[in-house]
Order: sequence, then C-alpha cells, then structure tokens
Amino acid sequence: MIATLASIEPGVFGNDLPESAASRLDRIPKKDALALIEALLALYIIKANNKKSASELVGEVAANLACDLELKSDEDNRDKNETLNRFKERLLKLMSVPSLELCAKATGLQGEYDQIFVAARILTDIRPIFGNDIKDQPTNALIVHNLKIEFLDSGVLKEIFFALDGKDLIELTEEASRAGTKEETLSKLLSGIKVQMISTVEKG
Repeated sequence: MIATLASIEPGVFGNDLPESAASRLDRIPKKDALALIEALLALYIIKANNKKSASELVGEVAANLACDLELKSDEDNRDKNETLNRFKERLLKLMSVPSLELCAKATGLQGEYDQIFVAARILTDIRPIFGNDIKDQPTNALIVHNLKIEFLDSGVLKEIFFALDGKDLIELTEEASRAGTKEETLSKLLSGIKVQMISTVEKG
C-alpha cells in the first residue's frame, strides 16, 4: 500500500487525490479505500497545521484509540498492547508518504482565503415577452442565463446567483481562456527553473 501511495503524481492534490489513490488500491474495496485516504489526508493536514512530527501525531491517535478499547483481563491487555504497537508501526509508515505530505501542505495553502470556490453551474431558460394582451401568443422571447456559484465562506458553504446574457458568457469564456494561457506560460517558466507546479488536476 505504501509503495502504491508513494507512486501517486506529487502534483495532484485536493479532491482529485483521494480518488486517484483509491483507484490504485485495487485490493481494497473502493469505498473503504476512499475513507482510508481521506482519513490519512486529514491526519497529514492536522500534522502540517499543528507543526507536529509524525511520531507525535501517531502517538496521540494511538492513545485515543487505547482509551476506546475495553479490557476484560490481563490477556486482553497484552493483546491490546500488541495491536496498538502494530497499529502505530503501520500508521507511522503511512504518515511518511511524500505525495500525501505535499498534498496536505498544498491544500493548506489553497485554503488560506476567506472565500473558496467550490462549484459553478449555468442555468439557461427562455423568458417570453408578452404584448399588451397576455392572451395573445408572445412573438418575442429573451434567453437568460443564471450563473450559480457555490463557495466556502470561512468554512460555511454558500451560494450566489448572477444573471448573464450572451455577451457576458463570451466575456467569461475569454477571461477563463486568458487565465488558462497564463497558467501554461507560468508552468513553462517553473519547469525551466526545475520547480514542479502543484496542479489540481491529475495528468492523464
């Protein structure tokens, strides 16, 4: 498992990383693999945000787990200690994967804003324009676009709507294209000085 996780493209982070990692852990049901990767990533983010070492964080997780285990005998206690030691050993190895470490740091940097984009959708509909007599079939209509943007505001999911027309769509498309071109240009610049760009999209 560790070798598989270590083989993940270092430039992938955010929502793409759990899916990318889970798809490679073919010996584990995908649902379980996703839960495992998301839990690991959460631990890496906690580690980065609190400036803890891997051994410190693993020790805290194991201590909390020990409190949740019920003991009925000395034999249970020995089994518990053996189980915890194996758990700590394996978790410590999983907390030493460079790609996940980099992902956690990149996710932290990306989230250092009050408002963070989540998703966007454009809804298009036709608005008929009626004449003086609304019983008459309308002979004119207006095409209206509604841009819905979902975003996180200090961790709270919110949404906002904007009315757009055809001209607005063209302007948005042009601005998005310009931004994409800028990213390509800057990526080449970073590549030229041997600095890898961290991307939110996995390379195909």
